[in-house]
Amino acid sequence: MVTAIELFRQGKKQEIWDTYCGFLDLSVQEFMELQRKHLEQQLPGYAASRLGRRILHGRAPRTMEEFRSTVPFTTYKDYAPFLLARDEASLPEKPRAWGHTSGQSGEYDFKWIPFSQRMYEQIGEAALASFILSSAREKGDIVLSEGMKFPYTIAPPPYITGIGAQRLLELFPFTSFPPLDKVVGMDFQVRMQEALASALSEGMDYFFGVTSILLKISENFSKLGRGGPSGTRMRVTPKAFLRIARALISATLKGRPVQPRDIWNVKGVLCGGMDTSIFKDKVAESWGRVPL
Repeated sequence: MVTAIELFRQGKKQEIWDTYCGFLDLSVQEFMELQRKHLEQQLPGYAASRLGRRILHGRAPRTMEEFRSTVPFTTYKDYAPFLLARDEASLPEKPRAWGHTSGQSGEYDFKWIPFSQRMYEQIGEAALASFILSSAREKGDIVLSEGMKFPYTIAPPPYITGIGAQRLLELFPFTSFPPLDKVVGMDFQVRMQEALASALSEGMDYFFGVTSILLKISENFSKLGRGGPSGTRMRVTPKAFLRIARALISATLKGRPVQPRDIWNVKGVLCGGMDTSIFKDKVAESWGRVPL
């Protein structure tokens, strides 16, 4: 498949939209047929694997209907003996990567998940589609350019969000603050301070992270000119100082505290977390973009 950056450099923005956002045009029936097709393609390999034989009780369903009548409801506990040990020999194919969630209190430190090559590709495709949709003003609108910047506020690999960001940066040359090769192993607070310091100096085109972090940034910048941002030790370059000064002047003329929209003109905001729907309007007000 031709990559997004190749299509972009050829000026084929409509093809980018069709490739990454064309699923929006599918009917429910078409979408379900794709799901059926992909499930049935995977069944033979899954049934032949050691993990598959355990879950399927040695059976080999060939259709979605047979799968539904054969497979019991499962939880992570059913897969844990294979996945916690990252037993690759038990899987239908060797994983491209291993990712994990934050785990479950008192039960698992992490829930490890194998990513096949196609899963790895698809999580990046989904991330790029999300970036495109977060900044689109209408169908077919592609607001992308090489080097667009976002602060790296999400959990790095091997967390699942980090694997998605890793593949995203392979698909399209965004610039993350800090760069991906620096974020693994970096303390969260240090990473946040470096990300925001770079964004103040160099600008920000997208925000990609947890809603609560987004609102904390808004809260800190609302204290500019009144002894804030609080609790930070960010370096302030001449470019950052100029950006802050302009924001202070703009907010003062409007008779309100500084908001992130005074500092950055972001093209898209991507948020995750259970509180996103609750604070959607607040995010839109302070950042100038309705979050996706």
